[in-house]
Amino acid sequence: MVQKLKINVDIDNIAELAHVGVRRAAVFMGLGLNAAKRGDFNDYELHKLPIMPGQTGMPIDFLPSNLPEEAVRDFKEHFATWIIGCGLRELLEHYALFLDRVHESCLIIACKNKSLELNNPQKAQKEFENSLGIPRKLDKLLKRFRIAPNEADSIKSLYSARNALTHDLGRIKPERCGPGDSFKITWKTFDIFAQGEETGTIHAIPKLIGQKTLEPMAICGKAMMRERVFSVGSNIVLSQQDLWEICFFFSLFVIPSTRNGFVEFLQAANVPINIIDPRVEA
Repeated sequence: MVQKLKINVDIDNIAELAHVGVRRAAVFMGLGLNAAKRGDFNDYELHKLPIMPGQTGMPIDFLPSNLPEEAVRDFKEHFATWIIGCGLRELLEHYALFLDRVHESCLIIACKNKSLELNNPQKAQKEFENSLGIPRKLDKLLKRFRIAPNEADSIKSLYSARNALTHDLGRIKPERCGPGDSFKITWKTFDIFAQGEETGTIHAIPKLIGQKTLEPMAICGKAMMRERVFSVGSNIVLSQQDLWEICFFFSLFVIPSTRNGFVEFLQAANVPINIIDPRVEA
């Protein structure tokens, strides 16, 4: 008697790995950048932190106390760049964990169905998890299982931006540039704006808050691609709107698109999928 192998894959639980990264990135960048932008927050010395229980050592300072405001502002500018790099890393590393689990599930199913021949599946999974960055993970998922988020090029551009922030102090090197010696970051966003019902004039909503309008306004929205272009030698600068849009991009577009590709793979492999309605109690 042949014993059937039953494997349960919780798709939403796997996708939650990436959503956790979105929330962590948004919160951590919010905490760090708010501190960097606050004019009254200038404490850069470690010894100003509260003393921990059991602490016995005397504080060691690496810079003089009470440095000029200009020096502290410079520290905070570099700190803001560091925080953005860390936030993007949090976002991307959690997405990579999501890709690892998708690849693992697909690998098990494909080898079981004999739709993929690998001499050592365990080695292939270990290589996928430990040796590949996100661009190569996406390429491997496409090649092996035809899973590809619609926004793969944008994800790769953000991965490269994170690397520039982490490894190059945020400065654009020539090897990161494409045609025209420029480096481009793109992401998809949902732009919300006000439009005059009589004239059709488009207005940015923040500028209308607290203001009397000359005509009735309709609140509209549309999906669009956002891009930021940097030249060789310039520094990556992203606004608070850029950062929340990038987090939104992963939450609304990247993660669902990757999840849908995973579901399509399961359907093509004739794997039963049970849709659980959270409104119905078990």
